Amino acid sequence: MCYHTSQKKKGRKTIKDDFGVDLIDADHIPTYHHVNGFQRPQMMVITEHEPEKIQLATWSIAPPNSFDVEGYWKKTGGGCINTRIESLFEAKTPNWKRVAILEHKCVFIIDGMFKVFTASNGKKIPMFVRRPNNELFGVLGYYTKQDHALTASMLTTTSDAFIGQFHKRMTFAFEPQDVNYFFNLNTEEDFKNEIKIHQTRGFEYFSVSHDVINSHKDSNRPDIIERFEYPELHTLF
Repeated sequence: MCYHTSQKKKGRKTIKDDFGVDLIDADHIPTYHHVNGFQRPQMMVITEHEPEKIQLATWSIAPPNSFDVEGYWKKTGGGCINTRIESLFEAKTPNWKRVAILEHKCVFIIDGMFKVFTASNGKKIPMFVRRPNNELFGVLGYYTKQDHALTASMLTTTSDAFIGQFHKRMTFAFEPQDVNYFFNLNTEEDFKNEIKIHQTRGFEYFSVSHDVINSHKDSNRPDIIERFEYPELHTLF
């Protein structure tokens, strides 16, 4: 479920103040109560080369200046939405990816993530993971330029104890004030060390409607992030 997020903030001043930037370089701020990466949505990002402003990027990366972005997405599938950080330093990894992660990092700006807990009876129960008061936070990624547009992917690694309750992989989620820290990870060794120590700190979670994981339901609606009780959880937590 590293493909499911929310971003509901509409106030330009709040977003800029939280991340210490001067400009939101877009006519509109994309908002989603629930969005799936496979929808190729426009997401707010900050890039390491232009950290003073927030830009929009399509959540699904492609090689820089690609002639067939759609074709690349179709061939690569989920691998262009999220990228295993461990794979970026393998010999088989395309060079443009290694260059991008070391020189073209970005931060996705969101206010929630959806994860799935598997109950003892096998039932899948979606959880909404957020910071207190639905505060914005960042997720580390990398980006490429496509003519006048950006494409980007979130980075994942093996889950820590908190996210491990739901899934074996996790994104690098962190508070807004840590953006520069992550932009300063500039070597393979830096990333390998971060993988060992990264923890999802200061987050909370609660169960939400099963519609989040029902592809036949419209889940981009306000009530999707409201608490939804499941009998199975009363014996688990």
